[in-house]
Amino acid sequence: METYQEFLDRINSFEKKEITFDNKYFKGNPSIKHKVDANNTFKNFYGDTIVFALSDIVKKKLTEYVDLLYQSAPECFCERLASNTFHVTLHDLSNSPVLQNVAGELFENELRVIEKKREIQQAAKTTLKLKSNYIFNMVDTSLVLGLYSADKDEYCQLMRLYSIFDDVKKLDYPFTPHITLAYYNVNGFRSEAARNLEKIPLRNQNKTIFTPLYQNRLLSVQMYKKQQLLLRFFFPHSFSLIFLFVSFLYSV
Repeated sequence: METYQEFLDRINSFEKKEITFDNKYFKGNPSIKHKVDANNTFKNFYGDTIVFALSDIVKKKLTEYVDLLYQSAPECFCERLASNTFHVTLHDLSNSPVLQNVAGELFENELRVIEKKREIQQAAKTTLKLKSNYIFNMVDTSLVLGLYSADKDEYCQLMRLYSIFDDVKKLDYPFTPHITLAYYNVNGFRSEAARNLEKIPLRNQNKTIFTPLYQNRLLSVQMYKKQQLLLRFFFPHSFSLIFLFVSFLYSV
């Protein structure tokens, strides 16, 4: 596991960079096609993931930024994500655009998570504090808002929770907390549109886009179902005691 300083150094190394695109047609990451059709509407996408839900006041603030993105550079993005789908992913497990390719893994993940019921319930008593970081380009797939733990102790608590689900399905990339704001146009976009996107005042002199402290009282770990991106709930009804929303409390 990364130390807290290593974590901060890594995410700041790419998150604080200005959002810039080359002076040529931006094609985006081919993986966008797994979730977005050629007409820029969302496809069915199957899988299971662990997320933190957001409070309505945070969703409202995020919606203001998304409004600005689509008003200023609509050509750059696909169909909008509905504001009620905004969330923070703790850990992806399995996913695929083809249900048959992932159905077996979903069932296996369900069994492994049930085995960790006690660990998850203990973690549900934890209070986590995250701060907003920079809006940045996530591997040419989307624009996202980065988040980071408020201090070393908070980071250790977050990573203990993350490790529970990493035992279920280990990932081959490091954890980068974020909120996805918009996926890019699946067909790419012209350099002129990129210039419009670069001009949007999303930054405050390379500081945080907004400065509140997110306080996340972890009541549970919730499986999330995206709008038109079908994600399978794998917690059985008997496990619903901890199947509650996680709330991010927004304070100015």
